[in-house]
Amino acid sequence: MNEHYPALAAFYATDERRRGSRETDLGLWWRGDRGLPSFRAAWVQDTGEVYLVQHGPAPGAGRVTVLARERSWRRLTRRLGDWRAVCGSRGSVQWLRSRLSTS
Repeated sequence: MNEHYPALAAFYATDERRRGSRETDLGLWWRGDRGLPSFRAAWVQDTGEVYLVQHGPAPGAGRVTVLARERSWRRLTRRLGDWRAVCGSRGSVQWLRSRLSTS
């Protein structure tokens, strides 16, 4: 999967459904191996996309990566299990990527 966009504006501009869709946050502070960088993850209801956007002024900030497509919120939350307990810890973004790369 892993489609990339330079910024949220570009992500929304390339598919009209994204702009009007509801979004559900999947954690605001996913972290890399050293605690940084940090990311926000969200699910776009109308497209089923789960995307990740990097926070802050560091290189790559604002970049959007589509990690998966899952039309069903229920199936998505089953795939992610207790993601709330993982989000915020070091290496959690790798955990999220791993969970979403499996079927």
